[in-house]
Amino acid sequence: MLNDSSRTGYDYIDYEIRIKGSTLPLRLRVSKSSLAALPKDKNWPKIDFTDTLTRLAPLVHDAEISDAAIDQILTKEKTQEVEGLIGQDRQNASSVSLPFLVQLNITRFGTMSLVAIGIGLLSPLYRFSARLAVFYQARADAFRFHTVAYKD
Repeated sequence: MLNDSSRTGYDYIDYEIRIKGSTLPLRLRVSKSSLAALPKDKNWPKIDFTDTLTRLAPLVHDAEISDAAIDQILTKEKTQEVEGLIGQDRQNASSVSLPFLVQLNITRFGTMSLVAIGIGLLSPLYRFSARLAVFYQARADAFRFHTVAYKD
């Protein structure tokens, strides 16, 4: 995190503790007044953290699981917020909106009615064409018989 001490009045000091290949981030918040109160020439003693690290080692796995769970929850909340803003609410996915149902039914029944109208127009046209073809076939047969009978 960026140190914005002019705005917050605090400096952040980030530490990272590594335990068996895993890292445990630590952040210290130090105020400006406490930093100003420290002597400038003091030599800070080196602190041995081995005891603390051995006690914290089993907690690293739990911290990673907690971080993953928190990340998953935050991602889910952001997704729900975005879906709510664009009008797609997954919680009410089972109850579909009324305009969507109207549009869906108009599309369904409109297509079915167009097919019915097409069948209603084309079937009489087919029957008329079939009867006309039979009529002209009969005429052709009659002319054929007439020419054969005329020659005899």
